[in-house]
Amino acid sequence: AVWAVDRSSGQAWRVAAGGALGTPRPVNGLDRAAADGDRLWWTTGDGTVLRDFERTVELGVPARDRGAITVCAGSVWVSGRDLLMRVGTWGAEKGSVIPAPGEPLPFLVCSGGVLVGASKTGKLLVLDPSSDADARLVDASGGGPVGALVALGGTAWVFAAEHAEARLITVRGG
Repeated sequence: AVWAVDRSSGQAWRVAAGGALGTPRPVNGLDRAAADGDRLWWTTGDGTVLRDFERTVELGVPARDRGAITVCAGSVWVSGRDLLMRVGTWGAEKGSVIPAPGEPLPFLVCSGGVLVGASKTGKLLVLDPSSDADARLVDASGGGPVGALVALGGTAWVFAAEHAEARLITVRGG
């Protein structure tokens, strides 16, 4: 799903095929967001709550200690200082907290059911919820600071922030 967000008006619209915007939905104070079909999950810059349009989940982590969020493998994942938080999308229930070394990750994506995060310096965090109990670090350094992270299939594309370069890192075999 694709969502268009206007932070200044505090509204979001699901984008339909052909680019038509759906009915506006309120997303007041949105700081970070992750699309989940007809739902949009978001956090605010002044709270400790993850929400969709009908539900809220207390994360207990302030915005200054949170990073990116994404939806992957039936859960919303929120990066935090030294951890990853999981919230089930079906029941909106807080699940396990997984240790993740370092600062909150500014980049977090889903690659075919595998959670991939990147630090600004180029360290990749990889977690396959179907088989991993802990996140593993993959060294993707060498290209300087990270400007963007995109996942396709079992590959993470790590784009450099300061020059034209993309490093392709395999995060899942097959």
